[in-house]
Amino acid sequence: MKKILLIICGVIFAQIVSAQSNCSNPTVVSICPSVCRVGETNVGMGDDAPAPCNIAGEDVVYQINAPNGAQTIFLSIMNATGPLRTWVTPNTCGSGTCSSVAVGAGNTNLSLPVTYANVYYLWIDAPGSITYDICIGADTATGTVVIPNTRGNLNFDSTGCATPLFNPAKPFFQVKFNGVFKTNPMTMSPLFAAATFCINVFFKNTTGVEGIKQFNFHFNPAGFSGITAPASFPGFYNAGTWFSSVTGTDWTFTFVDAAGLGKGDFTGSPNTCLNYNFCFTLTPLSNSPTLTNVNVVAFSDGFGAGYSGPRHSACCPAPFPNCLGGAGSGIGAASAFGFGINDPGVGTLPIDLVEFLTKVEENRVRTSWVTASEQNNAYFTIEKSRDIEHWTSVGQVKGAGNSSMTLYYQLIDDAPFTGDSYYRLSQTDYDGTVSYSDIRKVNVHESKMFEVYPNPAHDKLIVRMLNASAADCALYNYLGEKVQATTDVHDNECVISTASLPNGMYFLLVNGITGDVKTERVVIQH
Repeated sequence: MKKILLIICGVIFAQIVSAQSNCSNPTVVSICPSVCRVGETNVGMGDDAPAPCNIAGEDVVYQINAPNGAQTIFLSIMNATGPLRTWVTPNTCGSGTCSSVAVGAGNTNLSLPVTYANVYYLWIDAPGSITYDICIGADTATGTVVIPNTRGNLNFDSTGCATPLFNPAKPFFQVKFNGVFKTNPMTMSPLFAAATFCINVFFKNTTGVEGIKQFNFHFNPAGFSGITAPASFPGFYNAGTWFSSVTGTDWTFTFVDAAGLGKGDFTGSPNTCLNYNFCFTLTPLSNSPTLTNVNVVAFSDGFGAGYSGPRHSACCPAPFPNCLGGAGSGIGAASAFGFGINDPGVGTLPIDLVEFLTKVEENRVRTSWVTASEQNNAYFTIEKSRDIEHWTSVGQVKGAGNSSMTLYYQLIDDAPFTGDSYYRLSQTDYDGTVSYSDIRKVNVHESKMFEVYPNPAHDKLIVRMLNASAADCALYNYLGEKVQATTDVHDNECVISTASLPNGMYFLLVNGITGDVKTERVVIQH
């Protein structure tokens, strides 16, 4: 037996060539932490999976040891060279009922509801010879927690802690060209010759733990050419490394902390005048401020967000990092801070903005803001963007005109972008002057596939598909056994008769016509 072990961030990767896999010789894995195995194959493994799930073709069985029990098994099946079916049974390997899930070639993440047992048997069955990589994790417990908000007051440090300043209206950054500090407007000489161009940005967080994790720099290709930057360099404050990447003339620097916690380049000491210095080798093509402007956006790590509610404890497979849905992680959406170095950029709002917040709620985004005073304020506009360059209006809210009172506002985006997107608050004066707030980053997961009601159910359970028609739906008991119940599927609804089922908790598995598989816990109570 040949074993190669790779340990990365607490996830165990293994490649093992072994004898035939069956109930007497299963491949044994223990979770948590999650386990990943590469180069797995069903070749030479025999065709002995238990009925009724078995399909003609060789199959592999994994014995999953979950010492803390499990309520969901998470699978990442990657690089599969052909279609396969998978299912999991508790405690018993070669018998019992089962319900298989079809998986196509390529990469697939699955959530399989289980029953808090300590041992499970996972079958991979295919009609032909395949190879694949597999990662296995689990959701082992859920508890209620109250986490205080410790993000603090992360923001630009505008105290002028370093001189000279490039722009007195924005006293939180410097620009240096060939070792010489510049002021606005910027003059670069000689043109059309390679030079060193550096931007220093200053931040502070005197009351919390949230730190800066990423910088994006957008150069105008009409103003600069031949832009290069170091591939990596050490952190300025925290132990770790900044890594660069580039798309066209857009450069991104992302900090990866040595501890693998997702923290930014911040340790709390020092907590003011934090200098993040990024240098480029480039060729200037112009001295026009319009062409030589550089848009800069910094993103935080989001650490320290408050949370009150259920928190899962478990381990996610490496390719399935959000398997727990992020509930109670203590890590919130990243804050974003943007400015332009050589243009009017983000002006100062003619209002006293106390806070501007964004919050993801299911498949919508709630924006809220508070003002302490307003002058000549006609209205607010919430804007959103996928790339921070192209913005669209979400909606407008009338301002108070002139006010010295604390006022509260909110606006809900019912149709947010899926994945990462950005929000900002614009304020428009009576004379048409527009100013902008800092940018906020959010992440909206894929829209919910279905709604279930009533829950708890009495005589029937209705599953209403939101984005597609249902292919089928089924209930499983706490043993993982499929429950025999009359099911009626039509259009976008699946109705399950529950009148004759015992009271208790069940797992609902829904298959959409697009091949998506989702699960949800339901309760039957007569």
